[in-house]
Amino acid sequence: METRYADLIKKLTKLTIDGNVEWEKSSTEWQYRLELKSATFVIDKMQTQIVEGILYNTSYELIMYNNRNIEISIAKETIATNSNENSILYELYCAAENSYLKETETIKKVMDELNELDLPI
Repeated sequence: METRYADLIKKLTKLTIDGNVEWEKSSTEWQYRLELKSATFVIDKMQTQIVEGILYNTSYELIMYNNRNIEISIAKETIATNSNENSILYELYCAAENSYLKETETIKKVMDELNELDLPI
């Protein structure tokens, strides 16, 4: 992967985790979209299944659309199911999904609320 693409992916991941950008759900399953002034990004997860529904691998792809709506493929990575390796696209996908779902924020709010209640354990 080209350094400029890796740097872009790392920057998007950091900005997403820090809450500086927010991803939206796309109309496609397992796909999230981020609209900026200069470009739109789409991160996609594709699962490949083989015999009897046993998952073989998962691919992640980041696509950028420029201000003329021309598609530019930034990166695509495939991770085998039995691999312990995490890719930078996997990290971006998880950050984008969390950004949309607000899971971390919601859990924090729930924990704060529960801690305020005077409930016996």
